[in-house]
Order: sequence, then structure tokens, then C-alpha cells
Amino acid sequence: MKKNEYYVIHEAQYYETDQMKVVHHANYVKWMEESRNVLFKSIGININDFEKGKTYLTVLFQHVTYIKPVKYQEEVKIECKCTKLTSAKLEFTYNFYKNNEICAVGQTCHCFVNDELQPIVLKKLFPNEYKKIEKIIY
Repeated sequence: MKKNEYYVIHEAQYYETDQMKVVHHANYVKWMEESRNVLFKSIGININDFEKGKTYLTVLFQHVTYIKPVKYQEEVKIECKCTKLTSAKLEFTYNFYKNNEICAVGQTCHCFVNDELQPIVLKKLFPNEYKKIEKIIY
């Protein structure tokens, strides 16, 4: 794994497919979350620590462009990159590869909020985590 490169390898499961054994589009969003969690874990951030502090990472925006289908039992590499960090927002891009060829691309934008769903300033409440994320901005 190269510096600032975070990814998971996922084998498409039968329950993730439609009648044609093509992965249903909703699964890509789940795979993006999985790769984001790997990224956080790799840099020493546990999402549970935010939640214990009554801070949550909400989704503001998500988008996936599908280029080639993924079918049952095919392996997909989901690469996640953190591309933007502000005081309250975090953005990621995702590349999905099958046999080293791009099969989909995605983006998500998130906001850190408190338990009343009000935006919070991450740098102030979680300065160590903010610094860890800041180091991996692509």
C-alpha cells in the first residue's frame, strides 16, 4: 500500500447481486463506507470515539458513476482517498477496480455534527484526529 492509499478488496457476494448476477448499485455505497472505515482505522481513528463524544459523521452528498458491471464472485478493489477537510466537512473520492480496470468512481461529502445535528468544529473538539486526517489529504 502506497502512502495515502487506502483500499479494501471485496468479493461480490450472491446476496449483493440481481437476477443477472450483477452487483446491485446500492452496494457500492456500502463498499464506500467499508473503505472509509479502513482508511480511518489505518490512520488510528476509531469512529466509536467520535460517537462516545456525541459527534457523528453524517453524509451530505454521495455519488457513484458506474462504468463496468461487477458480477457475482468477482473481486473489486475499492480505493478511498480523503480529498478535502474543512473545520466541519470531510470529502472522499473512491475508485472501484476489477482486474485492474476502473469499473466505477464515487464521491462522498460528510459533516461532523453533534447529537442535535448541529455542525461542530472538528479541529476544536478532536484536535488529534483532525491532525491525523489533515496529513492524508490527497
